[in-house]
Amino acid sequence: MTTTITLRGRSVTAAHVLEAIAEHDNLGTVRFLHRHGYRAASRWVLRHNGRSYPSKAILGVAAGLESADFFGGVAGAGAALTRLGFVIRQTESGRIMRRELDSLRRACERAGLSVAEPSWPATDVIPTAYFASGSNRPLEIRGLSAAGADIGVAAPQLSPAALGELEALAGSEIQVFCDSGAFSEVRFGPDGPRVVQPMGDDHWQAVFSVYRRLAVALGSSAWLVAPDRVGCQQTSLERLERYAAEVAELRALGARVLVPVQKGAASQAEFAAAVDTALGFSDWVAAIPAKKAATTAAEFAAFVAARRPAHVHLLGLGIRNSQLPAFLAAAGSASVSLDSCWLTANVGRTNGPGGTPRRLTRARDAAKKILGRLRSAVGAAELAAYCCLAGAGLVR
Repeated sequence: MTTTITLRGRSVTAAHVLEAIAEHDNLGTVRFLHRHGYRAASRWVLRHNGRSYPSKAILGVAAGLESADFFGGVAGAGAALTRLGFVIRQTESGRIMRRELDSLRRACERAGLSVAEPSWPATDVIPTAYFASGSNRPLEIRGLSAAGADIGVAAPQLSPAALGELEALAGSEIQVFCDSGAFSEVRFGPDGPRVVQPMGDDHWQAVFSVYRRLAVALGSSAWLVAPDRVGCQQTSLERLERYAAEVAELRALGARVLVPVQKGAASQAEFAAAVDTALGFSDWVAAIPAKKAATTAAEFAAFVAARRPAHVHLLGLGIRNSQLPAFLAAAGSASVSLDSCWLTANVGRTNGPGGTPRRLTRARDAAKKILGRLRSAVGAAELAAYCCLAGAGLVR
């Protein structure tokens, strides 16, 4: 039986990939990439018959997508190609970066300290990106990127060193999701969201300063959340109107502009139409609040049917969430990306200070023990993040 995966509503088989490989062989790498608008692979390649190919470009061409139409990065492309029976490997520069981390990970495993996360579940529609949000520290960013994970951060929590680590991902195909920190503005209670920490112009200008740097460095690999107020359509529209010029600048730099599609008096589709007017353009990415059923799968299906977006992002919906299949089924021809606070969910201990450590805390404990016995430039946080997620996205 022929395996088929769905990418941006298009069916792709191994035969389509082989056709793209044949075109690459006929044209050569430079002409192939130029024809379709893709960049050369810096960390991850498709291996076939002893040769290396740019994995994202090959998959995109196999699906009939030009670079501007192919959302996502190495995790989505690697998982899709692996599902179709192909092999993904790192480039030499990527192998050098991971060599010491792999050695240390094996040392952890020999010590009985395995903390690796199981492979992410296979879904009928493969998310083009899954951002491990909450990863705001430099060593966590470095470890997750070495593992091939897409990274989610909050602009107000980034130090200069962390921002530098993100900028260094330019050309790597690692995708970076950067939130504005707007969720800390409100607190939810029985009567809905209540403003507890108002965000003024100083906050938003600081956020845009971070956004500009990411947009310049990463281009379309930067996914930047536009100003909003959680749970309030009116204030969100007012902020989009006020900062329309700054948002347009990010778009002009090639970044993906995400706008949270708030619920309220207007339907989400009606709100999206108002966003078009506020920003003066319509090719922004709809970010649907999905954490704790903020939007139901039925409401999402109604939005997709009315709006017909090319791509949607599901805010706060993790790769293992039981509701994910229903949302993916409702996406129609739209491609889908996800984020969830992976770091927060994996740190700390169950049942208080003396309880069982969660995965990332357990990994840090293991990393400290291993690094205490070995001379290494790798930090415990970097090793822990890498040990947890290397291979989870099916990229080997």
